[in-house]
Amino acid sequence: MIYALIALITIVSLVLVLMRTNAAVVFLAVCAGSILLAAAGRDTNLLAQSVGTGLEVSGNAIQAMLLLAPGVVSAVLLRKRVPSSKMLFNVVPAFCAAVVGLTLVYPFLSSSFQSTLIASNGWSMIAQYYELIVVVGIVSSLVTIALTIPKHHKVGRHKKGSH
Repeated sequence: MIYALIALITIVSLVLVLMRTNAAVVFLAVCAGSILLAAAGRDTNLLAQSVGTGLEVSGNAIQAMLLLAPGVVSAVLLRKRVPSSKMLFNVVPAFCAAVVGLTLVYPFLSSSFQSTLIASNGWSMIAQYYELIVVVGIVSSLVTIALTIPKHHKVGRHKKGSH
């Protein structure tokens, strides 16, 4: 199971980096999804019932989608925004976004999948270092945003020199 966990995190991270999406914004959007879910609270069950009129949609599936939606939308909208020369800055925020996304979705997974994850060595390592991963994700996201967002040049203004 640890190999599946590593593969999942690696695939998500690679997709974010290779899409040249701004993984820093995706990380922060995943965190915002957590806040969105907390704010929605019990209303997600009403949403599941209204969406799932003809479909079998569980409240857990709606909550997981609501949690991940800001990150997925950000990843799609911000693709090709990071220059190839700065792709390396995206690796750490992409990894952190994948790990934090997985840990936030964990409560909405089936109980058998949760048991399998808990039994794996990788999950205990993620749980042990979760706070550090979040801090590294925030710091690396802020640094990445500072280094990858283009600066606007003022047009028509020139420095006056002493001639």
